[in-house]
Amino acid sequence: MGEKFAETLRKMNMPIHLSGNGLLYKYVTVHRAKQIIADNKLWFSTAADFNDPFELSTDNFDLELRPYQLKKLLTKTNPYLSRQKRKEYLQNLSEQSTDIAKTFREHIEKLRNSFGICCFSKRYDSTLMWSHYADSHKGICLGFEIDSTDSLYILGVNYVTSRDPIIFWDQKYEMLPHWLFTKSHVWSYEEEVRAVKFYQKGLIGFDPTSLKAVHFGLHTTLQQESEIQAMLALKNISVEAYKMKINSETYDIIRSKV
Repeated sequence: MGEKFAETLRKMNMPIHLSGNGLLYKYVTVHRAKQIIADNKLWFSTAADFNDPFELSTDNFDLELRPYQLKKLLTKTNPYLSRQKRKEYLQNLSEQSTDIAKTFREHIEKLRNSFGICCFSKRYDSTLMWSHYADSHKGICLGFEIDSTDSLYILGVNYVTSRDPIIFWDQKYEMLPHWLFTKSHVWSYEEEVRAVKFYQKGLIGFDPTSLKAVHFGLHTTLQQESEIQAMLALKNISVEAYKMKINSETYDIIRSKV
């Protein structure tokens, strides 16, 4: 699946993320940050774990087999049929179109939870992200330098204002990129970048040298910060460390090097 997926991305002009594009940021609790540093592993979730009810929904696909699609399908699978046989086959396919759509929907539903997805952000200074994912500013934001590979696809999420289903039989090769990297505009504040693994999920290891930055939240304690710093030193991981602070002139948060 990997090579075909990569080719589809190129055709759709969807650029993969490379380390030169900047760090990717992971907002977590202090406890989770310690686990990540100690184990050199990140959690790759399935769609069932996400907080967006529209995430990788099979309703995002229009699976109806229309007459012109039936003809195209039949021509591709049986190009040398006589006119009479073609007519009979088309009639048969038409009668089974509902069952065919149901079968494909069931297959897509199984596929839905075969992907492992790890979510990052392009920003380290999102007040809402700190509030929602980093224990109300008591947590940590980790900065990673990660490249896409043949087995790990990293792309930015595309935010849309309308829910236009993919016409499966016409756009089946665009199905996965659209499905995996499209979300409602209401989530656009996250500026999300996704790392996707095919047929792998759960805890997956990473190169510890890819961890490049640690941001301590507004309400992270000095003791917690010292513990994180000690863990990094023990593992000989060199990072840039920052403390988040309130901007005195705007409703923004800024970082200051520790």
